Order: sequence, then structure tokens, then C-alpha cells
Amino acid sequence: MGFSKSLKQTQEAVRILGGARIPVIGTTATADLMQVDGYYRRVAPTDSREAAIEAEFARRGNIMDDGTGSCSPARAAVVVKDPRDLYSDEIGTLFAERFGARPFTLEYTPGGRSGGVTQGPGPDGAARKDSIGELADAVCERVVANPRTVVYWASRALQFSAFLDDFGDNTACEGRKLTVLGGNDLTTAALAGAYADRPWLRLYHTVHVLPRGPSAAERYRQEVQRRLRQGLRSP
Repeated sequence: MGFSKSLKQTQEAVRILGGARIPVIGTTATADLMQVDGYYRRVAPTDSREAAIEAEFARRGNIMDDGTGSCSPARAAVVVKDPRDLYSDEIGTLFAERFGARPFTLEYTPGGRSGGVTQGPGPDGAARKDSIGELADAVCERVVANPRTVVYWASRALQFSAFLDDFGDNTACEGRKLTVLGGNDLTTAALAGAYADRPWLRLYHTVHVLPRGPSAAERYRQEVQRRLRQGLRSP
């Protein structure tokens, strides 16, 4: 239950487990590409559906502080994604396609494994950065050029916290308001108050609404525990 990341390695693990007819339940932040076997089940909508809803929200929702005391839709977007993470790469690409207006894409892989810094867009239209500091500076440049730019964070929560530290303290955007739209990987940290001490940050993140009562995953866990207590094999 719950591979923490959608990587090529975990994708292959799903194939192996499926070949042995062992069911696998994925987490919420899971790539559609993990669906390589009929024994795999995800607990969230597809990335294509989530990205479409988020792009529509960014283009039509009054989410940006326009400096006049009112809010308005985003007019530009910067997409931050990790090309080595199947989930991050997939949902970041889908958001860019659905938002339109040619969003600028920044790629960052933790550990600086992106293969070198690209000062401008590469052949695939993305600029690759080798450090969080370079990533923060690149985002700052875009926000300064167009204050109605929303940052779509398709990468993970751990990198987001590091990015905020650099953006708020080590760039020319210190004190500048920043609007970020993120997927459900940011939800747990956000609800725990991880970003509450940053008054300049306006963060929108996806929360999947579950039916009242125990979720399917919780019922599964309870059934496994019951059978283990009875000395039976888990389902």
C-alpha cells in the first residue's frame, strides 16, 4: 500500500506484484503511468482530470492580488516539475497543456541530477536548474516581469519548503507576494501549518473530498487487522 513516489522503479514493482496477482493501492499523488497492471488501484482522480480542474481555476478564478485591493485571474504561469518523478512530470506537463498561454516550465531534480543548467529554454521548452537557489531566482524573475504570474508547483512538498526559504530570503523577491497552486502532495504539510509563517505566500492546493465515514483504504486496513487478529490470511 502507498508507494511514496511514482518512479520507474516503483512502476516496475507494480508490474512484478501484478504478475503475482498481489493488489497494490497507490497514494493520492500518483502518476497515471503507474496504472500498468489490473491489480493496481489509485485513491485519487486521474492526473488529467486534476490538472484540467486546476488550470481552469487558475485561468478563471480571482486568485491573484493585482495590487489594487482586488483579485483577478492569472495571466501567466510558471510550472515547476521534476522530470525524474513520473507524477511530477506528468501532472506538470498536463497543467501546462491545459492552462494555455505558453507557461514557462522549470525542471529541478533533487540532488542536482538534471544534467546541467540550461540558461534558457532547452529543445523541450523547459529550463533546467541544478539547485533550489537557481530555481528560486528563476521564479522571481518571472514574477517580477509579470506580477499576475501563478506558480504551479508539480514537485514534492519537501522541495517546496526549501524553495520558499530561498525565495523569501535569498532572492530579489524578498517580501514580494507569491501565488502558488499545487497538487495534493502539498496538502498534508499545508494542513499541518507548515507554511503559516509566510504572510507573503498565497497557496491553493488540491484536497480530494471523500464520502462520509471510513474511506476505502481505511476499511481495507481494518479488514486486514481483523483477519490478522483471527489468524487468517489478509485479503
